[in-house]
Order: sequence, then C-alpha cells, then structure tokens
Amino acid sequence: MTEHTARLAAIQGDYLRDAAGPHDRQLMNMVEGEMQNREWYERIERETVGHAYHPLSQAGQHRMAYNSAWSAAERNTIEQVIELMREWDTDRCEMTVTLYAAWNDFILEGRPVTD
Repeated sequence: MTEHTARLAAIQGDYLRDAAGPHDRQLMNMVEGEMQNREWYERIERETVGHAYHPLSQAGQHRMAYNSAWSAAERNTIEQVIELMREWDTDRCEMTVTLYAAWNDFILEGRPVTD
C-alpha cells in the first residue's frame, strides 16, 4: 500500500493475491536477507502467528540507507502510512491492504467502485 501511495517506482513489487493480502515473497526475502546481511534486523517466527524482527548489532543504522533511498516527499508519505497504521494489529493491516488492492484493481480495470 505504501509503495503505491508514495509512488515508490524503484520497488516494483509483484504482488500475489494471498489469503493475508497482497504479498511479494521474493521481494520480502530480498529485503529480509539484506537486513540480516547488514546486521540490522533478523526475521524471527512468533510463538503464535506470523513473525517479528529482532534487532542485530547494527540496528538503527538502516536510517541512513532509508534517508538516502527516498526523497523527502516519499519519506513523508511513507511515514504518514506508518503513523496511520502504527497502533493497528496485523489482521486490521492485512484487511486494509487487501481492500485497498481490490479497490485499486477495480479502478485499473475500469470497473465501477462503490461503498
């Protein structure tokens, strides 16, 4: 959702319509691998459902890469989406991005969109 909202053309995700919402596993594997290679964060499985990220020795150093990767306008939009969803649980986030993707698909296909 953030990729589309902030028009982050550099990402070029290829999203599958998954039960948990639009998902690009190959993109996520690349991102998570790079975070671990740079010793920023590693993906860990939760005891219940899903996963989380554990900070590694260089945690926080990702901010310099983030600031150089995106323009101020792009960062502003990314941060607005994060702040909007910060307090939401995973289910609410997944439902929202799934609805957003379906709505966007209808627009792209020229189909009517209503409440």
